[in-house]
Amino acid sequence: MLSVVLVALLIPCNQLSAQPDDANIGIEIAPMFGYMFGGKLRGYDGELNISDGFTYGVRASKALGPGTWVEFSWNGMHTDARLRDYYSGEYDQFFDMDVNYYLLSYLQYWQVGVDNIHPFGTIGFGASSHKMTKTSGDRFGDETEWFFSASFGLGAKIFLNKRIGIRIEGRMLMPITWGGDNLWCGTGGCGGGVYTTSSILQGDLSGGLIFRF
Repeated sequence: MLSVVLVALLIPCNQLSAQPDDANIGIEIAPMFGYMFGGKLRGYDGELNISDGFTYGVRASKALGPGTWVEFSWNGMHTDARLRDYYSGEYDQFFDMDVNYYLLSYLQYWQVGVDNIHPFGTIGFGASSHKMTKTSGDRFGDETEWFFSASFGLGAKIFLNKRIGIRIEGRMLMPITWGGDNLWCGTGGCGGGVYTTSSILQGDLSGGLIFRF
């Protein structure tokens, strides 16, 4: 998926010059609703499993040139997470979790010969937060961690008229934990090296309306 997105984003601009005029102007607001895949974070002594759940959010986009847009997006998910100890094989910690992504993205259309359908590829960078609230166990307290995050996606906009359309999209989401970070360690302590130099691989599928101004 990543290679397809990167190829799409590197298409020369002269191949996109035939895009219809309404693909190159305006500001768009797109509230979105969908499904996020929770992912898994592996460490030396255990792994954290984040459950899938519904996600919601909004995209705000501005046209920069022929087929090229920049956008800010936020989406969130309320779910739960379980910590499994490798030695016992048991899930001994349970948490409520709130996940939020804040991303600034570059979006590039490519031409399919239909004026009201605009397929696109997107790449974004920003931050994500993972807030955990303990629901059982006694080793960890409440914790919020922020990560540098990246996203890659493919989607399409289908316009019903010049002002209203439908947007569908699938993305790969990657919060990155750098070496030396400790994830969700409270005063009870989980040790200094349980979760280091790892990435949580998440993703989402979403859709919603577009309002163009």
